Amino acid sequence: MIVEIDGQVVREFSLSEEVESVRFDTPHGYNILNIADNRVRISEADCPDKLCVLTGWRQQVGQVIVCLPHRLIVRIVGDNGGAGEQLDGVTY
Repeated sequence: MIVEIDGQVVREFSLSEEVESVRFDTPHGYNILNIADNRVRISEADCPDKLCVLTGWRQQVGQVIVCLPHRLIVRIVGDNGGAGEQLDGVTY
């Protein structure tokens, strides 16, 4: 799993890690990330709409959590660094 801010990878995690909270500060605000039970979520943010928090837990390769106001993306990637091995009807 990778965390990007302004299109730059700033941190990589494994979903098998247990991370209670990691704070990411951007020029636009902050987000707090949690990893538990092979899942990831943004538990807190100071953006106005909080869509990143409302996204909830994600655990599948290819899923993302996006905070547009803070320009932060949490992306679950496979072992080869790609988002997924195959396209499905939704992605296509």
